[in-house]
Amino acid sequence: QFTNHQPTTLYRYNSILKTFMAWYGEKLETKIRMPERLPDYVEQDDIEKLKQAMRSKKTHKKVIERNLLIIELGLKAGLRRSEMSYLKVKDIDFTRNYLVVRQGKGMKDRIIDLTPTLHEFLEQYVKGKTTEEKILSVAPSTISGIIRWAAKKAGVDIHAHSLRHFFGQSLIDTG
Repeated sequence: QFTNHQPTTLYRYNSILKTFMAWYGEKLETKIRMPERLPDYVEQDDIEKLKQAMRSKKTHKKVIERNLLIIELGLKAGLRRSEMSYLKVKDIDFTRNYLVVRQGKGMKDRIIDLTPTLHEFLEQYVKGKTTEEKILSVAPSTISGIIRWAAKKAGVDIHAHSLRHFFGQSLIDTG
């Protein structure tokens, strides 16, 4: 009955059944391996199209700057959308040239070096903000929506986490 299902679906069904059987008191001894997939590769041209779509939006200049900052934080720092959303001005140290991600995935803190372009962009963007203020002041779902909108307008297949994939790939490419 399940032969034409995807391996990920079979893995999920197996997990549900094992959990139910453990609750029932009978241990189910089955193993289904989940295939490992590489993330989709994002081309530099697609990133440029995404940025151009954001620049061409007819809106307030600050909104365009914020949207471009979202792209830069994903590309140059590899931040997840929730980490971008909760990033505060006090988490950036411009003298030491890094930013601190507080309680990221797994409730872990980490330090990320700033590239010169990201350093300059952030320095301009946070002018006039207090140290306790959030940098972007948007929810994680809003970040996804912004990128989804721009990707659709640009005609590219990019989502919020694709920026993180691009960051990881660029680290690999530069050694």
